Amino acid sequence: MEPVFIELDIQRESGDCCIACLKMLIGKTYPEVITAAPAGSHKSGMTCKAMIAAAATLDVTLRLRRKFDIDEDTGLLSLNPEPKYNPGHIKRDEHLVLLLKGMIYDAYNGRLWLSTEAYLKHERYSVGTLLTVEAKNE
Repeated sequence: MEPVFIELDIQRESGDCCIACLKMLIGKTYPEVITAAPAGSHKSGMTCKAMIAAAATLDVTLRLRRKFDIDEDTGLLSLNPEPKYNPGHIKRDEHLVLLLKGMIYDAYNGRLWLSTEAYLKHERYSVGTLLTVEAKNE
């Protein structure tokens, strides 16, 4: 199930790309998502398991997908830094962005990239997993 519209937002703290992206994907407010997330998530980030649990608290079911179509799917895309360490030997952290059918919205800086390939090359990330919203059985 994909959202009808997305209210774009930017992250507010050093590690809350997960909170900002989850908020946008499931259509909840920032206070609702941060309340459902584990304490400190806005500074330290969240695992996929924690995002699935936070969404469940808000009555939304997320599904972890290892295989997906980057040009057709919408969801929370986890990214791995390439290389993991930059030339100054500073570790680069994993990141989360909003994948929108071949486009990437990065809540870190508010940029909407029209090409996933261009984003991944420029920002030096490789693709990880995707969290998608599951349709409710009604």
